Amino acid sequence: MRSLNCTTSQTANYVGNCTYEGNQDGINALLNESSLLIYDLKNSGHILIIEADGTEKSMTATNRNVSYCGTVGHVVRGITQEAKTGGFFVSAAHAVGIFSYQTKTFTLIAGSTSSKGFQGDQFTEIQFDTPAGQTFLNSHTLLVSDISNHRLRVLDLISNTSYSICSGEWGDADGSFITCSLYLPVGLLILGDKIYVGDLQRIRIIEGMY
Repeated sequence: MRSLNCTTSQTANYVGNCTYEGNQDGINALLNESSLLIYDLKNSGHILIIEADGTEKSMTATNRNVSYCGTVGHVVRGITQEAKTGGFFVSAAHAVGIFSYQTKTFTLIAGSTSSKGFQGDQFTEIQFDTPAGQTFLNSHTLLVSDISNHRLRVLDLISNTSYSICSGEWGDADGSFITCSLYLPVGLLILGDKIYVGDLQRIRIIEGMY
């Protein structure tokens, strides 16, 4: 893991070794493809590190001490934290679930870790095809990019129901939530009242969800 000083434009080694990988905890930690990082809003000074194989580690930012805190067991493509409860919502395999490093468990809430597709409005029936980016629209509504279905999925965590945005036909058509099209959407960002979606070739804007 590298650090970047935006004032001096200098990079430096922060955690791990630049010449070889490994699975060693502690201050002299070795890491293996740290694919995602997220700052823990509920545990000040801690950063959650997600490695390529789904292994989760927690790092104390002040002393760079790394410790193992569980594994999802599948490749993690997206993660976000719900601000009120502190729960980490994870996109892994073809599913969305909650990871807790207090209990070191991954709990599936929608989709499957073994099969893919597109169907269902109820969480018990939903199928994804490579879910990735995540962002919360409010405290109980999670937006997930469903890459190979060329859609965004809106998950209501209270009613345990979902609906999709865009037609599922790959493309760049503007229009309503039903007729618009995306091409392999991944990245999601909320700024003000707009949702920015990064797909394979474009940055799209969604309005009207608030």
